[in-house]
Amino acid sequence: MKMYIDAEQARKEDREREKKEKEKRKQEERERELREEEARVAREKREEKRRIKKEEEKRKEADFRKGKAPVYSSGSDDDKNPSNSDVEALSEQAEGLVISEKRKCSAERVVGDSPPMVTPAKHPTKRGQLDPKRLVLSCRHPALKRSPTTRKTPVRSLMKKKKILATVGQMGKLRYVTDNLRELGDLNVDELKQICREEDVQFEEKKKMDTIFVIMEKRTHVAYGVEGNDEETTEVTIKEGMPYPRVGGHVRFKLQDLEGVNPLICNANNVPKLKVSDHESLLAREIATGFSMWINSDKDGITVQRREVIRCMSKTVRIGEKYLDTKDVEALKEKQEGLVLTPLDRNLGETLVMCPKLYFDAMMDMFVLSTGYTIVNDSETTIQQKMKDDARASGLQQFVRWDSKGCIGSM
Repeated sequence: MKMYIDAEQARKEDREREKKEKEKRKQEERERELREEEARVAREKREEKRRIKKEEEKRKEADFRKGKAPVYSSGSDDDKNPSNSDVEALSEQAEGLVISEKRKCSAERVVGDSPPMVTPAKHPTKRGQLDPKRLVLSCRHPALKRSPTTRKTPVRSLMKKKKILATVGQMGKLRYVTDNLRELGDLNVDELKQICREEDVQFEEKKKMDTIFVIMEKRTHVAYGVEGNDEETTEVTIKEGMPYPRVGGHVRFKLQDLEGVNPLICNANNVPKLKVSDHESLLAREIATGFSMWINSDKDGITVQRREVIRCMSKTVRIGEKYLDTKDVEALKEKQEGLVLTPLDRNLGETLVMCPKLYFDAMMDMFVLSTGYTIVNDSETTIQQKMKDDARASGLQQFVRWDSKGCIGSM
């Protein structure tokens, strides 16, 4: 029991001692902060006093230079005490000293027969005015001699020049443009600049793709001449005098706007109905063929009677009302032979008919000659991987959905 009491008493003493030490440290910390604050205030006061003193000295010096400063009488005890406090006290006392009598300006006394001495008036120095004669003489310089310029040899290109043949026809022109784009796409900017100098093409610090298109247009113009004056024969010839609407001299119209055309033909989703003389027999054969493909069907097969098929069929409907006849489609195809028929804006419900020249020019302007068109020789897998990496780097992965079974160009 005594040991427990002694241990408890020792713990209490330790706690009291720690508490006292903690309070002592706090007290010392407060005293230290107080001393630092007093030292800071004293330092600021000294700095403020020095600043005021310097300003006063500057003001006095300025007044003295202007002749407005009063004359102070200096005592004989100024230099006796070298301490800073005494000097400051004397300086404060000296600030209040002012001479009681000011100097008075009186007329100059005449000495003998000497004329009065006249002091010339003071004028400020004129700045910014120069003598033009001196300026002209100072601007003359001896003629400089031009150093003889050395002619630099043209830099030889490291690229291998490949001759691209220009063939006749629109397909030949397309092949010529594509080959030029492939060749120019593999060159760097310095090589493109050299080609511009050799082929007299204006190069105004454009981008690489713009420079490629300028060179390609110049080569195409040299090889095929101005558009509209080509005397080459095209692969697809269009008959003169076609009775169809034209835009700019070329055939272009919607199939729906043409008179005498079945409306069912205008929609590309409609499939012509096969013309069969005996629909009942055809349906009976199709039903029998379908049942014969079953695994548990009889070896002899199933026989479908004609009268059973007739009861399954609806009433006879004329082909021109709800169904599309293949004869109408073939007749329209013969009339529009040589023209291009394509869905308008990928809308299968509207068909656009146009001249092959318009279609070719539109494809060239939209894809081949477009500034955003780039010829890529990589595989489709490599291109898709680059697209995925770009989407991941841009933080668009959550907005992109990849079709593993799709391919480039598919809908």
